Amino acid sequence: MAVLFSLMPGAALADGIIIPEPWVELAIARHLVKVRIQDQAVVTEIDQSFLNLGGAGEVEGTYMFPIPEGAAISAFSMFVDGKTLAAELLPADEARRIYTEIVRQRIDPALLEYAGRGAYRARIFPIVAGVEKRVQLSYSEVIRERNEVRKYVYPLNTEKFSARPLKVVSVQVEIASEDPIKNVYSPSHPIEVQRTDDHHVTVVYSDEETTPHTNFVLYYSVSRDDVGINALTYREAGQDGFYMLLAAPRVEVQADQAAKKRIALVLDRSGSMRGEKMAQAREAMKFVLRNLNSQDVFNIFDYSTLSASFAPDMLLATSENTSTAIAYVNMLEAGGGTNIHEALVAALNQLKGDDYLNMVLFMTDGIATVGVTENEEILKEVQTRNALAARIFAFGVGFDVNTHLLDLLGSQNRGTSAYVKPGEDIEAEVSAFYTQVSHPVLSELKLTYDGISISDMYPRVLPDLFKGSQIVQFGRYAGSGTAPIELSGTANGERMTFSRQVEFPGEAAEHNFLPRLWATRKIGFLLNQIRLNGEVKELVDEIVSLSRTYGIITPYTSFLIVEDTPPGPFALPTGFTDQQGADAVAASEATRDLVGAVAAPSPNVVSREGGVHTVGIKTFYLRDGVWKDAGYTEGEPVIEYRFGSDRYFELLDQFPDLGPYLALGTDVIFKKRGVVYRIWERINSLDKHRIDFSGDGRVDFSDFLLFVQGYRKAEGEAGYNAAYDLDGNKYVDFQDFMIFSSLYGRQ
Repeated sequence: MAVLFSLMPGAALADGIIIPEPWVELAIARHLVKVRIQDQAVVTEIDQSFLNLGGAGEVEGTYMFPIPEGAAISAFSMFVDGKTLAAELLPADEARRIYTEIVRQRIDPALLEYAGRGAYRARIFPIVAGVEKRVQLSYSEVIRERNEVRKYVYPLNTEKFSARPLKVVSVQVEIASEDPIKNVYSPSHPIEVQRTDDHHVTVVYSDEETTPHTNFVLYYSVSRDDVGINALTYREAGQDGFYMLLAAPRVEVQADQAAKKRIALVLDRSGSMRGEKMAQAREAMKFVLRNLNSQDVFNIFDYSTLSASFAPDMLLATSENTSTAIAYVNMLEAGGGTNIHEALVAALNQLKGDDYLNMVLFMTDGIATVGVTENEEILKEVQTRNALAARIFAFGVGFDVNTHLLDLLGSQNRGTSAYVKPGEDIEAEVSAFYTQVSHPVLSELKLTYDGISISDMYPRVLPDLFKGSQIVQFGRYAGSGTAPIELSGTANGERMTFSRQVEFPGEAAEHNFLPRLWATRKIGFLLNQIRLNGEVKELVDEIVSLSRTYGIITPYTSFLIVEDTPPGPFALPTGFTDQQGADAVAASEATRDLVGAVAAPSPNVVSREGGVHTVGIKTFYLRDGVWKDAGYTEGEPVIEYRFGSDRYFELLDQFPDLGPYLALGTDVIFKKRGVVYRIWERINSLDKHRIDFSGDGRVDFSDFLLFVQGYRKAEGEAGYNAAYDLDGNKYVDFQDFMIFSSLYGRQ
C-alpha cells in the first residue's frame, strides 16, 4: 500500500487520502470546494477528481478522511462517480494504527502528521488506469466564535501527496451573518473578498497547476460597531508576544457619509506618453472624474515642459464641472519634456486645511528632465509644501520611471506607489485603485493601548481607512492582561474614537502563524531601507537573523538554504538598488509585497543543496540530509530513535502530537517540551563519535572489544549498556553489530 492522494477537509485539518492496493501513482486533476457559512453553521462540499497513473488495469483503494481537530461533524456523506458510498467512522487509536502500518510498509513517515485524530474510512473500487475518478463529499459542522472572531480551516495540505500539480484548485466561501461582518482575513492564501453588504461576503481562493502545501485558513469578525476592531495573539511563555490587529468599517456607507475629498489629478503629458499610453491615461482620469462624490472638490494638473491646470482653483464635483473636466482631458496631447517638480508644487499649492481629506493622484512614465530634476530637491520641496499632510498616490507607467522618487513620494506622504508595466492597462490599474480609495471613512488614524507595551509594529504609520478596506497591523507586546485598545481618526473634520477590550495573554499557543508574518513584514521594511538608502551592516545582520529564525526565504535571503553561515558580502539580486528599469520596478514591488504581507512566503523549499520547512512555529533546515530544528544547538543532549523501530512507534503512541515533526522524514532533529529528539535511518547519519566507545578518536578493535561485552543483552539484563544499542530498540543485536561494522576503521 502507499499514500499518494488526498481529498477533502473541514474546519481544522482533514483532507482525505487514497491508499491504492497494489501501489500505483495517483494524481489529483481538480479540487473544488464550496463552503456555506450561516452564522456559525457550516456546510462544506468537495468535488474532486483523481487519476490512476499506474498503466493498464485497475486497483482498489482505501479512502481515509482525517477528522478536523476540534470539529464536531454532524453529517458526512460521500459519493463516488455519483453513487452513494458508505463510510466507517474510526476512533483516533484505530486511525493511527492504520497510518503507522502504512508507514512501516512504505518507509514514508508523511502520514504521521494526521496521527492523533479520528477518521472516516471507505473502500473505492475500481480505480481504472487513465480514467478520472470523481469523489464528492459533504459534511456539516459548527465553527466556534471567540471575541467576535470566527475561524474556518480547510486542510489542503494533503494535496502534497499528488503525483502531479493540480490542474485546478479553488475554495469558495459564502458567508452570511445576522451580525455585520467586519474583518475578513486569510493568513494562508491570497484571497479575493467580495462584500455584497454588511451581512454577506464571498471569499475566493483559486489557482492552477499548483501543489498546495498549507491548509486554507479563514478568519472573519462580526460586530455591530461602525468600525470593528479585533486582535489575534501568540505568545510563548517567558517571551514577548506577537499580535495582529484588524480594523474594518461598515460596508454600507452612503456617499454623503464618506469623508469629503479634495483631490488633485496630476497627469504626465510629456512626449514619451504619446500613443496608447496617453489614450489609456485619459480614460483613467475620466474614470476618476465620473466617480467623484458630490461633496468632493477637484482640479486637474497636466504637465510636460511646463505645468498647466484645468481651473485656477479647486471646483466642486458637480455634474457640470466634471463634464467640462472630461472635455478638457479629451483635448490633452502628449509632447515636450517632464517637469515633475512644477506640477507637484502647483497641485500642493491649491490644498487647504479644513475638513476635507487632501489627496494627490500623480502619474508619470519617466524621470524629471525639466526644471528641478534631482530627487532629493523634489522630495524636500514636496515635504515643505505639503504641510497639510496630503496623501500622495504615485503611479509609474513603464520601466523608465524613477522608482526611488515615486516610492518615497508615496511613503513620506502617507500614500502609496504602484507601477503599470508595459502591456498592462493604465485605465484598469488606476480605476481599480481609485475604487478602493473613493470613499474615505477615517483619516489620521492613531492606536493607543492602555496597560500593554507595544513595539516593533508594521506598518508603523497607519494608513487611512476606506469603505470596503481593512487595516492589518503586526507587532510585539510586553505585559499581560485585558487592555483597552482605542482607534481614533478624523471624519469630515470630527475626531472619532472606537474602543475594544482585548486580552493579551502571558501564554497563547493558537495563531502560531503570527511570528512568521511579523518577521516577513519586518524583513520587507528592512530590505526597503537598503534598497532606497544603501546597504548597512546592522540591517543586513538583522535580516539574516530573522530569516534564519522564522524560515523566511525570499529572493534576497535564499542563500540561507545552502549555507549555515551567510556569505560575504551580502548578495543582493541584480538591479535591487537600481532606480530605473525592469529590475528596479520588480524590486519595488517585491519589497512592497513583503511590507504589506498578510500571508508569509511559502517556507517549503527543497533543493540539492538544502531546504527549509516550517511546522507550526518551528523552522527546520535540511543539512546533510537531516532536517534540523532551528532551535536546536549542536552539542545538546539528544534522545535517539531509529526510524521504523518499535521504540519509534511507541514514541508516537505516547505523544501523538509529535506526528507533524516525525512526518518531516526519516532523519530529523527536533526539540519539544525541552527535550531534543533525533530520528535517524541512514547509517551515515549516526554521529561517528558515538561508535568510538573508547574515546581514542577512531573506531577500531578496542571499540569492538567493548561492544561485544554488551552483545545480546536486553534492557534490564546485567551487562546491558544503552551506548551499544545503536538502533535504540532496547536490545543489542545483530542490527547494532551491522551498524558498528559499517563505521569500523573510521576516524
